[in-house]
Amino acid sequence: MKNKYNMAKEDNIFFAKRKLIDNIYKSANLEGITITFAET
Repeated sequence: MKNKYNMAKEDNIFFAKRKLIDNIYKSANLEGITITFAET
């Protein structure tokens, strides 16, 4: 079984960038700011 928590450096950077954008988008929606995912 492959260890799914052992990612390459490039995969970790991609995941961190994606997670940051996702958190900004969700926070804006929570505060009632109308914004699309593409705008973030």
